Amino acid sequence: MSEQLTLQVLKTSTDKKYLSKSVNEIVEKKCRLKEGSSIVNPVVILKKLSDSHTRQFNYAYIREWGRYYFVNDIVEMPAEQIQVSLHVDVLNTYKDNIRGITTLIERQENVYSPYFVDEEMLVRTTRFREKKNIGVIGGNVAYYYLTVNNGGV
Repeated sequence: MSEQLTLQVLKTSTDKKYLSKSVNEIVEKKCRLKEGSSIVNPVVILKKLSDSHTRQFNYAYIREWGRYYFVNDIVEMPAEQIQVSLHVDVLNTYKDNIRGITTLIERQENVYSPYFVDEEMLVRTTRFREKKNIGVIGGNVAYYYLTVNNGGV
């Protein structure tokens, strides 16, 4: 086992895709980083929590690293300890930096701008057939023309 860290045991009901999460602190604990863990997917070991705290625990903050984490797994260990597998929440961790960016958004999930060419935008077309007689040339044979949009794709 290696580095000693301060882990805020948190609970959130906010969806993962939201930038800011509303969190409730359950308890703050000292923990140890398991050897071979990364800062993105750390595995920490701490003293066992009460059953009600363990059931609520789905989010965490490691103060020394200044990062928020989702809880992937909690495993009971001997000597009244638990092993918690975490994964960094990039959106909440860097929300201030993300909000500080000035940018022009060309693509957005729900809003379409007709001023930007978007190759991934699904365009629905209504098919129709129109028959036009362009006249009789020569004998009694009628000729027609056919127009296809988008090269027939």
